[in-house]
Amino acid sequence: MPPLGVIVHLARRVAMSEDEDQPGAVVWVGRRCWPYGRALMGSAGGIASTLLERSIWVDAQSPAERLWAMDVALRGGAVGAVIGDGSGLSLPATRRLQVSAQAGGSMALLVRPAHEALELSAAQTRWTVRHEPAPGAESEQGARARWSIELLRCKGVRPKVESARRWVVRWNHETGDVGLVADTGRRSGEAAGAGRRSALRIA
Repeated sequence: MPPLGVIVHLARRVAMSEDEDQPGAVVWVGRRCWPYGRALMGSAGGIASTLLERSIWVDAQSPAERLWAMDVALRGGAVGAVIGDGSGLSLPATRRLQVSAQAGGSMALLVRPAHEALELSAAQTRWTVRHEPAPGAESEQGARARWSIELLRCKGVRPKVESARRWVVRWNHETGDVGLVADTGRRSGEAAGAGRRSALRIA
């Protein structure tokens, strides 16, 4: 699934954190958001091993089970991030997770299917991730995975221009990370506020 490539990148950043006040463990709740093995291993063995060693897998199936598992993990304050299958979760359920994340000082990332894009959520930010076809020349050379990431909502912040809501990123096979495609920044330079666009972090 395209969103999982971006999620794995964020999980790797958490696992590599050297901040003593921010534990590096990552909890994955629900099989639908579990990445496949190769996405975790990549080519950067040391970094991949860190993510694997610091990952906890919870096979919760129903929305109620997943909500309980994420709530407990977030409130404990012993993990850096909780990544969960958010399908079927109601607005009150997401509010509960928001409170739990604030109480435990952990980051919560919910992965939801496209058909739930219009469902209400208490999330601080909401994003949509889609596969992005590579340009012709790059495609002929065997392009790496590319995705478009669009910011749907960010509480308290409104971009000055509509184009500042969308980025194109590409997976780096050597490092296992996801980074901005170089020409994305050049295109955004046509609009005001392009500098802020390139510096915005996905979280």
